[in-house]
Amino acid sequence: MTDLLGRLTNGRQRPPWFDELITDFSNGVSGTFLLHGGVFDYVKDGRTVREYIALAFGTARDVVIYSPDEGITFPVKSSRKRFEEIVLPDQPAVPDAYAMLRGESPGESVQLPTQPLPAIRMLTEYLVGAEANKAVVVIERLDLLLPAGDKATFPESRLALLS
Repeated sequence: MTDLLGRLTNGRQRPPWFDELITDFSNGVSGTFLLHGGVFDYVKDGRTVREYIALAFGTARDVVIYSPDEGITFPVKSSRKRFEEIVLPDQPAVPDAYAMLRGESPGESVQLPTQPLPAIRMLTEYLVGAEANKAVVVIERLDLLLPAGDKATFPESRLALLS
């Protein structure tokens, strides 16, 4: 992973928050990180935070990204295959011709959930079933899933995300 990080920064200093994230993740201190603030900003070399994290972890880890507007996405196609093997082990493979007839991209055998609760449940199942320190899940727009406010006013679907 060190070689990749070196190539990612081209000899330039990485953002301090990223150094801390890498150190804690690599040492097993934590597997969960909340990035907040300018998460849609550009980090280095015209890359967004999402692209930067996907590139940094992408060769050594499977990166899965969820956002309420895009659903579950994968920066690298091989990550989707391993994701489906863990969370959908009994699903039969769909031939590419049938997938194209249904308007799906070839290789995408199953429509993944876009609604928050089913998506978060599937992502949690993936993290539990994945090999230790081999999975990275990025959840974008957490403010849309759990907006600031009193929990007593949350609808039941939002409260379920807290448990």
